[in-house]
Amino acid sequence: MLLSQKLMSNSWVLSSDFASSVLSTYNSSISSTSRLQEGKKWAVCYVARTCVGGDTYTETVTAGGIAVKSQTIGVVRKASSSFEQQNANGREGILGLSFKKPVVGVHPYTSFFDNIKSTLPAPLFTADLKYGNPGSFDFGFIDDSKYTGNITYVPVDKSGGDWQFTVNGFAIANDPLKSVVVNVIADTGTSLVFLPQNIVEAYYAGVSGTVYNRKLASYVFPCGTALPRITFKIGNYNNAFIPAPFIEYAPTGDGTTCVGGIQSSGDSGRNILGDIFLKSQFVVFDAGNEPRLGFAAKPL
Repeated sequence: MLLSQKLMSNSWVLSSDFASSVLSTYNSSISSTSRLQEGKKWAVCYVARTCVGGDTYTETVTAGGIAVKSQTIGVVRKASSSFEQQNANGREGILGLSFKKPVVGVHPYTSFFDNIKSTLPAPLFTADLKYGNPGSFDFGFIDDSKYTGNITYVPVDKSGGDWQFTVNGFAIANDPLKSVVVNVIADTGTSLVFLPQNIVEAYYAGVSGTVYNRKLASYVFPCGTALPRITFKIGNYNNAFIPAPFIEYAPTGDGTTCVGGIQSSGDSGRNILGDIFLKSQFVVFDAGNEPRLGFAAKPL
């Protein structure tokens, strides 16, 4: 089952109501460790305007060889049409790895990472996501073979429960760095990058044929268009970039245009550096006494 690690939300899986030839789904009726939590319905909506919801269960959850008994999970019974349209990567579930206790409706519970953190050699995990290939997560240790150079760390503000840090500037293509102060969330469960409108407009001003598709609520451009890369200044780290090919996210279905991987955070106030950025980095999520994020270069 393809579980994206979600750093700011509930853990959930698609129920067998979504059975298909390409998706693995969860059938509680054939699990001996599944327990329905009566009366605990849940629903969550994301920045990309997709929503899912359903029933709550406890279940034995295993990831990376680490098992948690009676982990609370959401089982998706209903999803917005936009979720089904945008689920291009075949996501079958989310594994929550945030600081805060996720909430199912009004019912808080302990996240998978909080449940395992004290059992790990170190209270951290790393993400080594790949473009076009399966990536990997390691819990409790840092594999030095997965990155090059040094790891640069920046402080994390966990007051909102997320892996939030500050971006101090950005540059498009070979343009000079523009200074900004933007609080962003590193989130492996978000496919795209969501930034303030002025940064998004600055990026697409250099992309020929870009229009805002109101039906998709997304910026789109002709597939195959030459795209500039965008680089972010994060503390003293200068290799935080999104390669141009990563930004052509997915076809819209009209045969000519593609959805851009950089979109506006709009009124949500939640700026997110998701997978298309994280795939270019080796990232350390360190939840020690002073939480921090580490970034390092890696072969692409």
